[in-house]
Amino acid sequence: MTSRPPTRALHVLDHSLPIGSGYSYRSRSIVTFQKRLGLDPVVLTSPKQGTNTDGREQVDGITHYRTGQTGGRLPFARELLLMARMAARIIRVARAEGVDLIHAHSPSLNVVLRRAHRVVAICEGIRSEIISRGIPPERVALVPNGVDPEWLEPRTRATEIANHLGLGDGPVFGYIGSFSRYEGLAFLIDAMPELLGRFPNAKLLLVGGGRDEEAVRKAAGNIGAAVLVPGRVPQEDVRDFYTVVDVFVLPRRRIRLTELVTPLKPLEAMAMGLPVLASDIGGHAEIVNNGQTGLLFKTESSKSLVEQARRLGEDRDLRAQLGAGGRQWVEAERTWERIVARYLPIYGGVA
Repeated sequence: MTSRPPTRALHVLDHSLPIGSGYSYRSRSIVTFQKRLGLDPVVLTSPKQGTNTDGREQVDGITHYRTGQTGGRLPFARELLLMARMAARIIRVARAEGVDLIHAHSPSLNVVLRRAHRVVAICEGIRSEIISRGIPPERVALVPNGVDPEWLEPRTRATEIANHLGLGDGPVFGYIGSFSRYEGLAFLIDAMPELLGRFPNAKLLLVGGGRDEEAVRKAAGNIGAAVLVPGRVPQEDVRDFYTVVDVFVLPRRRIRLTELVTPLKPLEAMAMGLPVLASDIGGHAEIVNNGQTGLLFKTESSKSLVEQARRLGEDRDLRAQLGAGGRQWVEAERTWERIVARYLPIYGGVA
């Protein structure tokens, strides 16, 4: 007699959309494609979602339970209340929904890792880190980030956006994502004068926002019209902005986070057929195959960045070759349909 794989998993999230983050977009993709595979996911978010009371709603056909915010004036007391409230809420929702298993996203404590039946890592860097904490390798599965297959559909250049921004005919180096200090955007902006010496009509397009936005805008202002910072754009317009970029640049700095974690952004750029130019931190090197799907440069080396950017700016054939290579790799290895299917045997071995 064979056991059937579980069909209902309760996904316990810190937060979900409409709070925009790489975490929330990944979580949405996981539950969306699990549903398409025949599973029946249910979502529970923590008080960090920002709702005042407990509630339940349908989001894209998936039941989402919300947990109301906790009281407590002292941070430590608030944290204790949050943990106790979430523990009770998980039990109630799990019983009410009759779930087969509980899938906790972002467990951060070693004790949680040791007691979990299986642990899922989003990249090899995180998997190695978890194993180094004493978790048996056979209990640590790899389910990396992916992209929606819709990103692979051909898309023409958004001429209206290009004309509005005044991009002209020079190469457009672009970045789309959050503006955090570790993203290295100020370093990228500082390299623009050298690139302008070789490509007078070049533009640097920085789309997004975040904690470092003021510093980014100030640095951009020092360069002039060659650096464009339109700010945040609606999620449904993001792909149009990718179409006006010639080279997608990821200048992340080297810190523990960037060494271990692979970002989602290069996968999106590759799916759009763009060549990726990225710093050689661990999180990028795990995704970007240097010379095949993109080019790597020495982290925080302006000389290395400019050299590689010049290669891509001068050579349309190289850009096309790397863009095609990245797109083919994403299509073969990193669509959410393929990635989420990895949960089937994992769930089957837990329930």
